[in-house]
Amino acid sequence: RYNSEFPVNLEEPASLDRIFDRERPIGAVTLYRSDLDRLIAEMETLVPKPNITTIRALENGQILIERAQTYLGRKDFINVVRTITISTAEETRAPLRKIINIVLNDDGSNQISVTSGNEIWTEAASSRIEKFTGQFVSSFTGIFRKHGLNINAFILSAMIVWMPDWPLSQRIVVFIIGVAIMLAIAKSHGLVPYNRVYLNPDQLKRPFAKELPNATLAAGAALVTAALSSVPKLFESARQLIEQFSAWIGQ
Repeated sequence: RYNSEFPVNLEEPASLDRIFDRERPIGAVTLYRSDLDRLIAEMETLVPKPNITTIRALENGQILIERAQTYLGRKDFINVVRTITISTAEETRAPLRKIINIVLNDDGSNQISVTSGNEIWTEAASSRIEKFTGQFVSSFTGIFRKHGLNINAFILSAMIVWMPDWPLSQRIVVFIIGVAIMLAIAKSHGLVPYNRVYLNPDQLKRPFAKELPNATLAAGAALVTAALSSVPKLFESARQLIEQFSAWIGQ
């Protein structure tokens, strides 16, 4: 028995089970308020009108689900959100609606999801949204969050390769320094946000505010790793200075 409020086109029964879904992964994203407004406008341009845009965001451990206009019109918004889903859906009684979802998760599983009963529209809309969001993607941050802990593996490998031939005192010092560095990298890695969505319209844009700390950390780790290989030379130079100083005092 059919519900009169949800009509079904009996002449095209195949359309009911032909759902086309296209998912495209995207990298780390930084959105300022103006960028977010532009992104929503782009999604609403692609989805046939009338449509509705909703936002699902994680704020202070709580999940909020509201219409985009209501959510962004609040006066008590927090400055930055790291986990958010933006969804624009066609408002229609048809069995299949055109829907665009942009899912930003701080664990790095960002993706674009487009669903409809039209394969061509699904593919074209997902491609266009992927290209549009590309301007907000921070490539270095994505690489660091997904592969940054490999720096620790590189440091550990360097210590294993270089340390066996060093005197015991040098090995102890280098081991302590190396462990401290690896712990610092592991801690800082978890503090680096994968996404930043600024809700405050007055937030100033800082294009390098997100990339610079990550680049600095990675470069610093590389320099430390290179410095570890120079420890024996440093110890030898220090020993020679001590011997020369002792000889000079003895005179």
